[in-house]
Amino acid sequence: TEWVSGGRHVLIWPADCALTPRGVSFAAPQVTLALMKRMIHCRPRILMGPGLRILRGPGRLRHVVLQAMVSRPQTTASHVFRDGELALLMEPRRRHKPRLIKLDSARETETSLGRLRHTNVIGQEVGVQLRTSLGGKVTLRRPSLEEYTLLMSRGATPSYCSVIYTAICMLDIGPGSKVVEAGTGSGAMTLHLSRVVGKDGRVFSFEVCPDHLKIARRNVAGWTRSWDLSHSDQGQTWPDNITFHSAGVQDARDHLEEDPLVDAVFLDMPHVTSALTGLVDILQPNGLAVLFLPNITQAVEVDAYIRETELPLQTEDIVRVCQEHWTVKPSRTKRLVTPDNERADSSEWGSQGSRTEEESTGKESTEVNGATAVSSLSYICRPNHRQSPHSGFLIKTRRLLKTATCSSI
Repeated sequence: TEWVSGGRHVLIWPADCALTPRGVSFAAPQVTLALMKRMIHCRPRILMGPGLRILRGPGRLRHVVLQAMVSRPQTTASHVFRDGELALLMEPRRRHKPRLIKLDSARETETSLGRLRHTNVIGQEVGVQLRTSLGGKVTLRRPSLEEYTLLMSRGATPSYCSVIYTAICMLDIGPGSKVVEAGTGSGAMTLHLSRVVGKDGRVFSFEVCPDHLKIARRNVAGWTRSWDLSHSDQGQTWPDNITFHSAGVQDARDHLEEDPLVDAVFLDMPHVTSALTGLVDILQPNGLAVLFLPNITQAVEVDAYIRETELPLQTEDIVRVCQEHWTVKPSRTKRLVTPDNERADSSEWGSQGSRTEEESTGKESTEVNGATAVSSLSYICRPNHRQSPHSGFLIKTRRLLKTATCSSI
């Protein structure tokens, strides 16, 4: 017998074994339950566990298969939780929303299923299921940027991802772009813009409310710190390309002394018309500006203001953005089919040329005490009971070139 170590798993390798695609195979005459009991140190009828599967025939052991897991890939440091990074805690009950927690070895989190010590999470694989102090199971994984912006602290109403993604497409920006954001809010749009423009681009965020700016700075720092921890072994860091300004966009040109012209501007503020003049001063010719407005009457006012003041801006598109979540889940309805009603059903439906029980799609059958429990698989598709009422309008405008005068020939 040869033993090969593989972490917590051990491969039993007798000399007369045969290597099969399913593992290490033994014939029944050579390997008995008593021998397996001595080798694995467990009860004969409970020979299941990590790396082990036993196939038994009726009345006696016919085939034993040991599946070794020594070739299991080692978990890299980037796939385990670290002390200080963010984790998303999800409970199995649907009525409990996911929770955003910051891992700290000296803390614990209270859930509806009991307490969870952070020391039990740190060092575990991302996506692990752990038991709380009361025995309940919870799942922990890393949050995406979308989930983080929805669960982070709020100073103002955050920009939802449906608005953010649509606005980024309308702004037509990419790596290396310079973008001005007016109305930092909670920092949701700031983080998405930072990811899009990359390390070679810049994001200038303007906010007049000191409280909102303080919360936005904390949210941005919390995400970047956690992202750097989770990618530290790969040598990657979140791009340091965000500059906050406690001022209005009307004074943006004074804060952009090196290069006052930017590629795109995103406005999300109460009084948009008062910022349009300052927008024209910092937006380069043919640059795009996207304005977020809660209702259509404000969109009409903005378009009318641009026409009346003859600003070098052209409204290209107005889009209403809304998001609706749906629930799609299987629903099983079962009935008991006995030999009597099975013959009745076959004579009734088979004579009409319809599909019989065996030909129906999406059905499974199980033998139960001489009868067959037929499960008909159907789906429930409906809008979620809890919907986000947030919607708004995005106005896409373009900075026009100055009118050139051509002399007649």
